[in-house]
Amino acid sequence: MKEQVFEMLSFQDKAFKVPTLVYESELEADTAAGHKGAMLAEANKNLAYRGSHPKGRRIITEIVQEFTGIKFNMVTVEVEKDGKKVKEQVRDPKDTDAVYVKRALATNPALFDSVQTEVYKRCRGYKTKDAEGKELIIPALAVDIKESERVPKVLKLAQKYKDIALAFIKGERSLSKFNAAAEKFALPAWEPTKGATLEQSVESLGWALKAFQDAQDAFKDM
Repeated sequence: MKEQVFEMLSFQDKAFKVPTLVYESELEADTAAGHKGAMLAEANKNLAYRGSHPKGRRIITEIVQEFTGIKFNMVTVEVEKDGKKVKEQVRDPKDTDAVYVKRALATNPALFDSVQTEVYKRCRGYKTKDAEGKELIIPALAVDIKESERVPKVLKLAQKYKDIALAFIKGERSLSKFNAAAEKFALPAWEPTKGATLEQSVESLGWALKAFQDAQDAFKDM
């Protein structure tokens, strides 16, 4: 094995460097696993998880909507556009892909096999036509080692922080009071980014809420 240094847990413009022993070759990894092809199988699994899986979930939810006629749950939020506050319908963050599929198929469980058949078709690539009647070739769903999105920049934010963030954005909680409390821990005030979607704002504020919770927990342990 050889040493490779990974960066994690950033602070300002720096990140901690963690030296880690990694396999030097496919043969070494396969030998350690006890069977041939182990490293390639693990690589494909990780590439799928970080790249093609999100696309696969999108395909499934699209087909479930087509077959059941049941749409995503929506919520009304107040957003700022051109200096004015307007109300907008967006997908409810609580209605995740997993929650939605279970809710929609529960109305007609017998549709599962039909949805599966269509998933096979679309994920294996197919031909269709656009609005003008021109033929379109949809490629098969595939992993791609060149996709930069396959490596997440941050850890996944817990749903509870997203739920609380949404409550703040919808005006159900006081953002000014949160910013005042955060300031006591030397944390920056949170403000919505112009042009950001609801999902992006919920994610951003969610991380700010987590940082505040971490600061509180650290203070308690002193």
